[in-house]
Amino acid sequence: MQFDIDKMAAADRYELLLGTVVPRPIALVTTISSNGGVDAPPGTNELELAKLGTSSSVKVKPPRVSVSPVAYECRFLTSLSFGPNQAIIAGQIVHAYVDDRFVLDTARGLIDTPELKLIGAMHGAKWYAKLSDRFAMDRPT
Repeated sequence: MQFDIDKMAAADRYELLLGTVVPRPIALVTTISSNGGVDAPPGTNELELAKLGTSSSVKVKPPRVSVSPVAYECRFLTSLSFGPNQAIIAGQIVHAYVDDRFVLDTARGLIDTPELKLIGAMHGAKWYAKLSDRFAMDRPT
């Protein structure tokens, strides 16, 4: 099946991507709102809703989620808007936190990824995947 993206409605393009680009990373992004409060876009304090505590960041003002084993502190670079509530936001990572339990080699930044027990977003709402079913395969160089 061929899909002419230019002829598809925005919602249909989104559904096509949701069904084919999997698993997608999941992130809870914290920001500081215009009134100085901790915010999670688009303006809802998801931290309060989920009863998640925060810890101070090292290089940016918004806090990180305390229970998360990995956190990236980023500075805003740019964003591209594609319509209502559709945007790509690019940031520069300026600091990273990884819980000591998952660090294999500090000097090289090697992480015990399987031990993180990560999940990814799949197709449609409410579908997720555990990333525990993995295999090794040599890549041509």
